[in-house]
Amino acid sequence: MAKEKATKETTKEITFHCKFCGESKPISDMTFMTRYFPVLVACRNCDKTLESLKPEEVTPEVEETAEGEAPSESET
Repeated sequence: MAKEKATKETTKEITFHCKFCGESKPISDMTFMTRYFPVLVACRNCDKTLESLKPEEVTPEVEETAEGEAPSESET
């Protein structure tokens, strides 16, 4: 009987602390965001959220002028 109790140890689940949401999550929920350098570690929920917040490509509306040339008064 003592042998059975010794072999049935309770194991704790390994957790990590997500830097973005601040919660302790199981290690199976951890993802590496390799699109950043250095690589960031986050939970799956935060990874999906951050991926959806990618900035859209912004196209500048300002016309390019030659270097050293001041814009004409009609443009201002």
